[in-house]
Amino acid sequence: MNALAPISFESALKARYANARLRLMSGRSLPALPEITLSEPEPSPEPKVYYPPVPLNMLRPCSARFLIRLVGLKHNIPVRYILGLSRQRKVVAARHEAIAAVYQHTQASMPAVGRFFGRDHTTILSALRKMGAERKLVEMTPRARAARRPQKVVSAPDLTPTGSFCNGKGWSEAPHG
Repeated sequence: MNALAPISFESALKARYANARLRLMSGRSLPALPEITLSEPEPSPEPKVYYPPVPLNMLRPCSARFLIRLVGLKHNIPVRYILGLSRQRKVVAARHEAIAAVYQHTQASMPAVGRFFGRDHTTILSALRKMGAERKLVEMTPRARAARRPQKVVSAPDLTPTGSFCNGKGWSEAPHG
């Protein structure tokens, strides 16, 4: 290889670090590398980011999967990390945003969102408070509203004896025949 041949910025740095590492680890003095004038690396063109087509249908309610994918694209984090157990700061921030989006833009309750993300509803509540997103942005359908309403307690059926064998004071003897 020609000594005057241009070398890349990265390969020159790697050679310098390898030489320094050898000098430090071996304990003996090695000849230092000759001075290399490093040219600034050429700026690489911006990588083209591919965003898969995301259907936006404003007439139908958004699904939780759609909202999580949307947040994942925004933060450049895969969906499996958002739904996973990672506690890295950027993943947690994306997860909290996804939780807020799913809760606010779907008919799901906090326990339902918690089941979808594999977490307790109190964790969902904590994420919503952190994001400042405690109220829904979609109107509840009558079906979803009925599901959230506490069920009326139905009393036990009336077991007062009636019929042909009842004399009003209790059971009478059934006719034998």
